[in-house]
Amino acid sequence: MEEGGFANRRRSPEQNSKQKEHIMSKLIKYCFAIVCVVGMALGTMSIFAHADSEEKAVIISYTEIPLYISGEYIGSGMKLDDITYVPLLAFCEAMLQSECEVTWDQETGLVTIETEELNLSLKITDNYMIANERYLYLPNGVYNINGTIIAPIREVVRIFGLDLEWDDENWVITIDDASYEIIENGEAFYDEHALYWLSRVISSEAGNQPLEGMMGVGNVVLNRVASPEFAASTVESVIFAPGQFAVVDTGAINMTPRDKAIIAAKLCLEGYSTVGDALFFHNPAISTTKWFEQNKTYCATIEDHEFFA
Repeated sequence: MEEGGFANRRRSPEQNSKQKEHIMSKLIKYCFAIVCVVGMALGTMSIFAHADSEEKAVIISYTEIPLYISGEYIGSGMKLDDITYVPLLAFCEAMLQSECEVTWDQETGLVTIETEELNLSLKITDNYMIANERYLYLPNGVYNINGTIIAPIREVVRIFGLDLEWDDENWVITIDDASYEIIENGEAFYDEHALYWLSRVISSEAGNQPLEGMMGVGNVVLNRVASPEFAASTVESVIFAPGQFAVVDTGAINMTPRDKAIIAAKLCLEGYSTVGDALFFHNPAISTTKWFEQNKTYCATIEDHEFFA
């Protein structure tokens, strides 16, 4: 890609027209291929989808949502509950204006989509995807519909730096491509020092918890960094503040973090949160105090931990 990305490829009206035609042909082809599974009926539809690694078929219902890029219709997304999904490969190829190399490891369930500019990977069973070593949170996962992977549009457009607007009145999604830019590589994006300590406190405090619970601990640390209540301006200073984390006293904080804890830390550094504004957490099963319940605002319970603001 030339420096400047998508904007450079739209220097003339002719180039702009060809780009729009390319996007429309790609997305309409893939979006309507999915719709054709159930015919062209209007309104809410149902389809068969593979939802887990065992390839068990489940029936999901969805509503077609028109998609527009800079005012031009490009096809339909699929609204499942409150989330709109798009065909991942089709969207990537449309935005990149090139064919992507796709591989599927049937044993591990790993799907990879690669071009010179983008390396994207995910597993159907995971609730995140990796784009240029950046971790994007997918709390509701992805779906495999007859070999077509559909993913939440809000995270897909983030890969390309696009702005998305939901029109609640007309039930359409408008995508602004003026800010088009391929997602920055994770090596450059993540603060190495912050990641080092955040992954370690997550692993030592919540290593046996699900990903969402690990993220909750990371959110607490980052919320404290941003809060005027705590005289700490870095992840490390929050963790090593006197009397805050028992794992500092036990030395567990210095142990090599689990792989999932590193993933959780990266998701937190991306700005994803599972516990809102929480500043505290504890395990009520082993806690000897009710101070949090009596003095703080309850936020969430994730597995063994309760979170408070």
